[in-house]
Amino acid sequence: MTALIKDAFSVAKAVPDDISGMMACVRDAQKYLSRCEVDQWQNGYPNESVILRDIELGNAYVAKSPNGRLAGIMALVFGDEPSYAHIYGGEWRFSGEKYATLHRLAVRAEFRGGGLAFALLRAAQSEAAIRGVSVLRADTHRDNMTMQGFLQKHGFERRGVIYLADGSERLAFDTRINMSTDEKVDYD
Repeated sequence: MTALIKDAFSVAKAVPDDISGMMACVRDAQKYLSRCEVDQWQNGYPNESVILRDIELGNAYVAKSPNGRLAGIMALVFGDEPSYAHIYGGEWRFSGEKYATLHRLAVRAEFRGGGLAFALLRAAQSEAAIRGVSVLRADTHRDNMTMQGFLQKHGFERRGVIYLADGSERLAFDTRINMSTDEKVDYD
């Protein structure tokens, strides 16, 4: 099922035909981060194979405008995130509970500022709630003030520091999902 969101945009699971629009969204995000002097997504990540893998695993979601233009992307991963096994300078608030991880959230330049990132977050929360998961985690670069602000504005708390497989440091966040039954939308 596809869910309608702000201004009739829709969020649905991504399919392989979405790849060119998804990569355009990634390139927009890379340019934005570069302009903000954030050294995140500047080394060729995420590349097409990462995004295709998200699609293959059923973790990729897209937001599209009413005319079908791809406007935003995200990956929602269920299960343990290996990079989250050790957290430094803090602790997870909901340790021991099942969680989903929000990755690769990005909105095309022409759609920024209209609530689309929040709509994608709500879609992630809804999908998690439907699957019986009540905790959402995310991480971002220390210099990515836009993402940090977004996460904190929407109930995430900074919990500490984690390290990616390549040794890169990321700030770690978590939140409890609070959704009523009528807010949940099935995206399968």
